[in-house]
Amino acid sequence: MMQDNAPLARTDRRDPTALYSGLLFIAFGIGFLVIGSGYEFGTARQMGPGYFPRVLSILLIALGAIVLLFERHAGEHKETPVSYRALLLIPLAAVVFAFSIRGAGIVPAVFVSALICSCASPELKARIVVLVAATLAVFSGAVFVKGLGLPIPLVGPWLGM
Repeated sequence: MMQDNAPLARTDRRDPTALYSGLLFIAFGIGFLVIGSGYEFGTARQMGPGYFPRVLSILLIALGAIVLLFERHAGEHKETPVSYRALLLIPLAAVVFAFSIRGAGIVPAVFVSALICSCASPELKARIVVLVAATLAVFSGAVFVKGLGLPIPLVGPWLGM
C-alpha cells in the first residue's frame, strides 16, 4: 500500500484585503507621523500645527493594528457581491456635502448627506435613518460651529437664514 506524502491543501481561504488594509493604515500613519513631527505639537488646550497630524497618525496606526489583529482571527472568506448602489451614493453624499455646506449650512448639509449615505443600504428603516441623520446634524453643528468656533453657518443663506 502506497502512502501519499503530498502536503494537505488548506481548506480555509483568507481574504488578503484585510491584511493589506491594515498594513496600508499603518504605513500611512507612520508616514504622517514622520511628516507631522517637524511641526510644533502644543498641548490639548493650545494645539500646535503638529497636534492633529500626530493624533490622527496614532489613530491610523492603532486602526491598522486592530485590522491586522481581527484578520488573524477571521474565518473563511465569503464572496460578497459589489454594491453598485453604495459605490454611487456614498461619493455622491460627499459631493453634495461639499457643495451645500456654505449655502445651506452645516446642519442641513450633514442631514442630507447622511440621508443619501443611508440609501446605500436597503436594510435600514426610514425612521431610524432620519433620527440618526438629525442627531449627526445637530452634533456636527454643536461640535464644529459652537464648540470649535469654525466659521460655518448652522443654517445658511439658501434657506433664508
